Amino acid sequence: MSGQRRRSVGVRGVEALGLVLGLVLGLVLIAGCGSHDSTPTARLPQAQSSATADRAFWTRADAACRPVAHWFDTHPQALAGFDPNAPTPAGLRRFASKARSIPLYRPGSMTAIARRLGQPDVGSDAWRTVVADFRRFDSLTARQVHDAAGGDVRGWNRDFQVKAAFLPHLGPDLVAAGAPLGNGCVALLGS
Repeated sequence: MSGQRRRSVGVRGVEALGLVLGLVLGLVLIAGCGSHDSTPTARLPQAQSSATADRAFWTRADAACRPVAHWFDTHPQALAGFDPNAPTPAGLRRFASKARSIPLYRPGSMTAIARRLGQPDVGSDAWRTVVADFRRFDSLTARQVHDAAGGDVRGWNRDFQVKAAFLPHLGPDLVAAGAPLGNGCVALLGS
């Protein structure tokens, strides 16, 4: 009798766990498919839709993002002396003069990566969200570089705050699209 009782409790527990996991996955997918930008974006061609892109796609994405992420490891002094939280007009101008040599601050850098990767065979809906995130990131970065070039502290601070509020969306959207946590794109933008 106690063996049957344990088994029925175990089955109920597994069913409850399955229900909870299903609800969590559903919420993640729903949250991961929303855009964080109210501006319309161009639609990519439709590919087979699924929850996440496949491993081969994320291997290519890792190869595309990792060198950009690695740049900061190999150039630790590139932004030495620049405090993005308390910039001065002169500091912003120095930053702007270096910005084009920093892969992440080159105009359209993340959108170019997305374009080179193309559309995954599966997971196109989640990937479109990531592409929209990359476009938004590039747009915000371009505004920051423009502010910096003009020594515009007020504009920099405004755009810095907008970007700071946007950045936490990138990692979860990448993961929702299937990016493994160790992927170069997650390391670059999602941490």
